[in-house]
Amino acid sequence: GGYQLGFGRNTSGTAGSYTTQAYIDSGGGYHTVSDATLKYDIKPLNISKSLQKILSCNPCSYIYHTAVLGNPSIHERSIGLIAQELQEFNQYAVQEFNYDENVKKISIRYNDLLIHSIGAIKVLHNLIETQQCNSIAKDDKISSLESKTASLESKTEIGRAHV
Repeated sequence: GGYQLGFGRNTSGTAGSYTTQAYIDSGGGYHTVSDATLKYDIKPLNISKSLQKILSCNPCSYIYHTAVLGNPSIHERSIGLIAQELQEFNQYAVQEFNYDENVKKISIRYNDLLIHSIGAIKVLHNLIETQQCNSIAKDDKISSLESKTASLESKTEIGRAHV
């Protein structure tokens, strides 16, 4: 329930009926339509470079020029990324748009970064699991060597007692 502000196009001609690709709900949450029945040619994402892409991001804080916001009294600090930096290593996460009649600017699709963050977490998880398995194997080997050492020490003690 509640009010929704949709982004898309009216395909039916009926007022208020839109093919919506994204919307903002009444609580301010941003939603991207992601229903499997609306998609085709679905392929898994190659996440092998996701961690590299996320590590290449340089989060920063900034204040927009007042002309951008159209209100000279707003000087609120924001956080995010710089689109030109992101464009160097993740061209699909940025998009050029017409800022005004003669000026183009670049926007960021932060949702793309979220997906790569999930991929990066999976890569790190697999690395941790591999390291845990290696650690367990090494612990087992150490325990085995300690047992063999104790056995040899015991035999050496018995041998010395008979001499």
